[in-house]
Amino acid sequence: MIPELFFNDLCRRKTCGVMATVLHSDGHGPARAGDRLFFSAGRLVTGTVGGGSNEQQVLQACAALTTGRRQLDISSFLPGTLPSCGGRLRVLLEWLDLGNPPASSFRETLQQLVPGPDPLLLLSLLDESDAPPCYLLANENGVLAALNGEGRTVAVAAELWPQLMTTEQCGLQELTINAGRCSVFLQPLNRNGRLFLLGGGHVAKEVAWLADRTGFQVIVVDPRRELMGPESFPATCTLCPEHYDHFISRSSLGSRDFLVIAGPDHATDLALLEQAANTSARYIGVMGSRGKIASFEKVLREKGLWQILTGRLHAPIGLPIASRRPAEVAVSIVAELIQVRAQSTQTADAVSTSPGSGPVNKIIEE
Repeated sequence: MIPELFFNDLCRRKTCGVMATVLHSDGHGPARAGDRLFFSAGRLVTGTVGGGSNEQQVLQACAALTTGRRQLDISSFLPGTLPSCGGRLRVLLEWLDLGNPPASSFRETLQQLVPGPDPLLLLSLLDESDAPPCYLLANENGVLAALNGEGRTVAVAAELWPQLMTTEQCGLQELTINAGRCSVFLQPLNRNGRLFLLGGGHVAKEVAWLADRTGFQVIVVDPRRELMGPESFPATCTLCPEHYDHFISRSSLGSRDFLVIAGPDHATDLALLEQAANTSARYIGVMGSRGKIASFEKVLREKGLWQILTGRLHAPIGLPIASRRPAEVAVSIVAELIQVRAQSTQTADAVSTSPGSGPVNKIIEE
């Protein structure tokens, strides 16, 4: 799957290039139907269709395509007892030009809504191979913007919308387009959720880079401006040099959002955890030792806040590893973030809207 924020970057840069989508695979190689890559300016920019010689053939075909669409049937073979190395693939190549004037409305709408709190779908219509590539940006109420698809409507049953926002249901699907069935590729947008890093210290910087690479929308909050230099964070990060409590009070944290508390001292972290308990954040992680977390638990139980953190609190944060190096601690944190994100949307919503129900808080016993 192409990273969610990549489409926003294409629009921002007004990029042109070739999108390659695997329509069919015989299963003898790593590529599967729905795998994608994007090729621009003579190089692979992101994604994969399985690697190896099959992918090299796709990249060569991408380099030769300068307009329209083309279907490509490819295979790779090894002599002797191994009949196939990468299997047989059918790949659709589409030339996209997001810098031309007709694309302006689509480009501007996508940039306004992504990243954002509301889930969206980017639909690529895969039929009519002789037609220009058609992309529709939609929510559960219908089409919001179209690239080469003005006038098209998408019928998605309301009860199917939550399913379409999960990994298992996205990719290649059959949907009703203008009252007719059509093969489409569904790319969810704003599904991964936002990651709020409350604190811009050494570990938070490393977390920002890894989280950005793995598809999170990263927002870093820290009033210490000396730590918030843009050169220290990925270009796609949002940097907010303001007080943590002010930020939480004015932010609407939803059930797809992740919160990492890594402030400069215990008192700040405890105050932030108290505020976070009253949000709908899906994940609340706190950096610190067992002793620190035990002292927090005592205070929060007295205030009646501990139970409403059940199922969402990860403290101490991260998967257990025997390391204190910032980069390695960041790996353990982002691995845990990915693990939680991979859970079903329905489970996450149930936990965030039903305080007191769900798994026990992740606490390391004394």
